[in-house]
Amino acid sequence: MKKTNLALYTVLLFGIRMAFPALAILIAMFLNYEIGSSGISIFAPMIAAMIVGQQYGNRYGELIPQSEVTRFARRAIFVAIAAEAITSLVWGYLLMGAEFIQFLSSVAQADGKILMVAVILFLFVLTYFVNRWCVQMGAKGALKSRLRKTQLGK
Repeated sequence: MKKTNLALYTVLLFGIRMAFPALAILIAMFLNYEIGSSGISIFAPMIAAMIVGQQYGNRYGELIPQSEVTRFARRAIFVAIAAEAITSLVWGYLLMGAEFIQFLSSVAQADGKILMVAVILFLFVLTYFVNRWCVQMGAKGALKSRLRKTQLGK
């Protein structure tokens, strides 16, 4: 059975989630320009899913069946949740040290936690649909590239 590569998605997602804050810090230090980090929760899964889709299209030479797209998106959402939690904890601790633990406990006791939970749930639902769309888009891009190469005789 032909399957999308969830292991590749996992490595890419964790890599992007860990590299982006480092890149943002370097840009702020050397270019004196701060890039926002709010989009990384959606940007990282988009890129990872597109690369997985490209790999599938290149490997099998066909579009990903809808059942496999759904299976991938369902499994990838758990990877995205883990990546978000782990990388946030790592970067929070790296940047704030022991104060980060105090920060987390104060956030947990804040009045706006229902709104915060709602935003997090919205992000994960959005990530599910982003994964579905981008994995398909990546496969389509790989197939279009393959078609262009054959038309050019390469």
